[in-house]
Amino acid sequence: MKASLIRFWLIAAFLLVFTLPVSAQSTCGATVTVASGDNLARIAQRCGTTVQALLAANPQITDPNRLFVGQVLTIPGQTGGAGSFVVAIYPLSGLPGSSITVIVNGLPPNAPIQVGLGPVQSEFVTLQQLTSDPFGGLQTVVTVPNSAGAGQQWVVGAAPLDGSAGAISRPFVVSGSTTPPTATPGAVLFDRANIYMIALNDAGQTGQAVGCGDSAIPVLRTFQPTVAPLTAALQILLAQRSQYYGESGLYNALYQSSLALEGVNIVNREAIINLVGQLVIGGVCDAPRLQAQIELTALQFATIDRVTINVNGQPLSQLLSSQG
Repeated sequence: MKASLIRFWLIAAFLLVFTLPVSAQSTCGATVTVASGDNLARIAQRCGTTVQALLAANPQITDPNRLFVGQVLTIPGQTGGAGSFVVAIYPLSGLPGSSITVIVNGLPPNAPIQVGLGPVQSEFVTLQQLTSDPFGGLQTVVTVPNSAGAGQQWVVGAAPLDGSAGAISRPFVVSGSTTPPTATPGAVLFDRANIYMIALNDAGQTGQAVGCGDSAIPVLRTFQPTVAPLTAALQILLAQRSQYYGESGLYNALYQSSLALEGVNIVNREAIINLVGQLVIGGVCDAPRLQAQIELTALQFATIDRVTINVNGQPLSQLLSSQG
């Protein structure tokens, strides 16, 4: 009986905020969105805090002198009611069975949090009980059921278990179906694969540990059916030009580089990836992050055990060592 009442309260709390836009934040609520001309000093003055406190509450900031328009920052010491924190998801569309990475900022620190996934204007079909980190952040992965229909919109909700109201994400739009593409004679087509982004300071909690105490997180992407899914995935990865992946706060160590895929060869279960262009890294920690993003994108395929990466004909490991 008690479990049923708790579930009823959670669903009711989530439904209360379904009609509230996630972007409807006060200027200095639990989070603030960076606008043109903003810097940490201006935000700290506007929100009654300090630059040091902002940096402590936002460990994803790797360079205090560089903020990006649209970046969501946690304001330390701020709590609020319904919708006062941000639930960000990525990707925002995909096939049934897709994995959705969830990033929540602005929560009460070290607090029990319920995370749910379900269709818009309906109850949640999956629930997780998690704990926010000391800075009021939380990251997890949820999976859209294979039974989800094309065109449906699903949302992720989060609510503290102390009775305060929750908030919801932007909708995830279900596209297509899980039916495998029709195979052509002598070949099998693929229409999806993961690319990898970096969760800074995650220490391997939600993904494979890489870099300077970070994690590599898979992001499912779809593409036109092809017999060369690694080529398609690498092209999508290299096309990412933003420092962060959407609203998620996941870091892209490739964002400063201008690299293109020259070719991929798979020989005796080894993927030989040849890149051309300009390689730029932001610091010593970006070297293992960048390498992991490319290597893990290749190693997700069952036919690949080893990866060799060359840039302009030189081994990537040597280039990273010389730049680090």
